[in-house]
Amino acid sequence: SSVSRLLLTFVAMLGHRWKRLVPRLCRSVHSEQLGRFFTHRTHKKFCPTCRKPNLLVVDTCTACRQSLSDGNIAPAGRDVVQDAIVETPEGWEEVSRSFDFLIVKSPWPVSRFHYWGIPKGTMPDLRKVRRRHMKHLTTLREIAVQNLQPRLPRDCGEEDMIFGFSYPCEFAHLLMHVVVPPISNLELFREPYFYSFNRVAADVARHGMLQVPGPSVGLGPVDSAVQKLNDSVCERRR
Repeated sequence: SSVSRLLLTFVAMLGHRWKRLVPRLCRSVHSEQLGRFFTHRTHKKFCPTCRKPNLLVVDTCTACRQSLSDGNIAPAGRDVVQDAIVETPEGWEEVSRSFDFLIVKSPWPVSRFHYWGIPKGTMPDLRKVRRRHMKHLTTLREIAVQNLQPRLPRDCGEEDMIFGFSYPCEFAHLLMHVVVPPISNLELFREPYFYSFNRVAADVARHGMLQVPGPSVGLGPVDSAVQKLNDSVCERRR
């Protein structure tokens, strides 16, 4: 679109300085239908069917596949994840709660086994994660495996579990998705908005923070590792 071309021209003019603006640019989305810019932090696309908040760039709900348009954009409002840290909402299934972590079954699952690992500390954004935070997130992953393993099929090991994050996040607090295939809806795992735990850990170890691409013009393909694992599990269980 003309807006995308203008944005890319602006980035070219900035030269190496564009890297400082990448997080801000990636969070801003222009709606031609509504004639204004929105940011992922203040607005979401709310699914009219399941009420899940979605990123502004998607045109299909990542939970129930309902078609979405710019007409579904609304202020983010009260955040359900921050509420859950204080008290698990009615109807949610709590798996584990401690001083540092919360593990719940996702209220918008894309698999029979889809859970959220939530660190309770102030960590609103994946781009805020630094080397000092990775030990905390690694512990969260270990606790998730420990608590979820008894709930999974006997032939399911840690190698069959997907650990990852969305950036920008659909919520105002960082959470880790823990998903075991088969997956009913792969929209959640589209590049460049899904980042595996291993990708985050590698980026933080090497660069000190997550590396994100430049301004994106839209959704890319499903993360290749997720697609491969899902295909493998589906084939194995036929």
